[in-house]
Amino acid sequence: MNFEVKAHRVVPRRPFWRAVWTFVVISTLASLAWLLFDYGRTSAGFEIEAALERTARLQQENENLLQAQLSLQEAFTRLEQIRKVEQQAHAKVAAGLADLQSEILELTQQLRFYQGIVSPADIADGVKIKDLKIDRTVEQGRYLYTLILVQGPKRAQRQIGAVSLSLEGQIKGKLQTLSMKQLTDEKRSSHKYRFKYFQRFSGEIKISEGFDPKQVWVQVTPSGQRKKKYEVNYLWADLLGTHVQ
Repeated sequence: MNFEVKAHRVVPRRPFWRAVWTFVVISTLASLAWLLFDYGRTSAGFEIEAALERTARLQQENENLLQAQLSLQEAFTRLEQIRKVEQQAHAKVAAGLADLQSEILELTQQLRFYQGIVSPADIADGVKIKDLKIDRTVEQGRYLYTLILVQGPKRAQRQIGAVSLSLEGQIKGKLQTLSMKQLTDEKRSSHKYRFKYFQRFSGEIKISEGFDPKQVWVQVTPSGQRKKKYEVNYLWADLLGTHVQ
């Protein structure tokens, strides 16, 4: 009887080492994952902190800019107010200068006018009738009159009184005299005068239809008992469009 003995190869099993390597690999991977997570968290934390700091810095810069804007607006408002005040002051000065120039011009014209109308014969005491003028208007029967009273500069005392006009003429062949009250629409009986060198009067008279004027009478009535009134007459035809001195 033959017995055959077969040889078997014994293969060793290593479950322990496999588990060890598996643990090592897993631990390593876990450590790497944790390191990556921690690095990411740290990096993210740094970035968040930097972002917060940048945001805070930008907010501060924005507040500074807003404050600077408010300061500029206040300065602009003050400058605008100063400009308006200066404009108002300039306008007042310009208006005052214009008024002063106008007053100087008026006084100069009055002085020239007075120098032109005063003659040596006017130096006598009292009020004198220097000029009387009658002009036609576009309306039939209406006329404009201009009357100037003067006194000489060597007798420059203030003169006070009244002056009036009357018109003498004919109506239907009869002589008639119309008073100033009858000739004017406002029923003016006279002009009151009060002057030191001269005074000019003007107005309008209306002559009724059918009245033929011949003479104009000017009555001067000074105030005061010692001063006598007087009157001067002028031919109507000579007065139209001319002046009498």
